[in-house]
Amino acid sequence: MKGLMADRDTMIKVCKLYYLEDLTQSEIAKLVGISRPQVSRLLTKAKNEGIVRIEIDSGSLGNSEEISLEMKERFGLKNVIVADEGTEVGTITSIAISAAKFLPDYVKNGQLVGISWGRTLYETVERVVFNGELPNTTFIPLIGGVGQLRHEYQMNSIVEKIANSFHSNRYYLFTPYDLV
Repeated sequence: MKGLMADRDTMIKVCKLYYLEDLTQSEIAKLVGISRPQVSRLLTKAKNEGIVRIEIDSGSLGNSEEISLEMKERFGLKNVIVADEGTEVGTITSIAISAAKFLPDYVKNGQLVGISWGRTLYETVERVVFNGELPNTTFIPLIGGVGQLRHEYQMNSIVEKIANSFHSNRYYLFTPYDLV
């Protein structure tokens, strides 16, 4: 147990020297008495174990309203929603929250709405809140998806869920995604 704690203490010391004191890996290796590749491995291990978390402030990109306006002007778009960024999971959640807020305002009664598949779309559909009914709207899968690994990401499941949210019709497509 003592060796394990010593390794962790060394890892934390190496991280502080590298990230807070701005020493090079070679300088740290000499100071701590280990090789430069060992320093590199300790830094990687610290990131993997969550001891070190790297955050990037992208505030220099501008706020979402500025980005939205620029994209509308540049590409001639009517509506642009810019989701907050974050980690991969955080970005997916942010996109899903933004899209779920957007959908109820843009899905209209009488439309035929094509639905695709995937984690982001699944997360979006999970968050849709609609307090009305669109009895003449129909949701359909755009491509097949029988045999996809995760049931909740499968198109027919997503179509079912979103049609229920909008109190609408749905059709299913029972074909594989890839016929080859």
